[in-house]
Amino acid sequence: MSSTRSNQETRHSTPETTKATPARRRSSATLGAFRRPWSGPEGLRILQEVEMELTVELGRARVPLRDLLDLAPGSVIELDRAAGAEVDVLVNGTLLAKGEVVVVDDEFGVRITEVIGADEIAEEA
Repeated sequence: MSSTRSNQETRHSTPETTKATPARRRSSATLGAFRRPWSGPEGLRILQEVEMELTVELGRARVPLRDLLDLAPGSVIELDRAAGAEVDVLVNGTLLAKGEVVVVDDEFGVRITEVIGADEIAEEA
């Protein structure tokens, strides 16, 4: 058996240079054919199983580090909201609604009292 290769086997291919053509603008009719699967009301079904982080914020407090270091069982931290005030319902960190704390079968829950509109959410951002 010979260890020499034929000319075709040892020939290296060189990449061909091609001239780039500018992208053409598509009309809105053409773009309509490439709709995303979730566009339109029926398409939202694909997103319904996406999990979002929901947080209920009872209140906030600014506390000096020395007070944090002194925390012990039985310590009380005063929050910036009055007892019975509405709580904020945040979805992925964005205020979505306000509500009141309720107890359901010995667990806390929130009864929604106000849903924040898109205009109000944009103002807070």
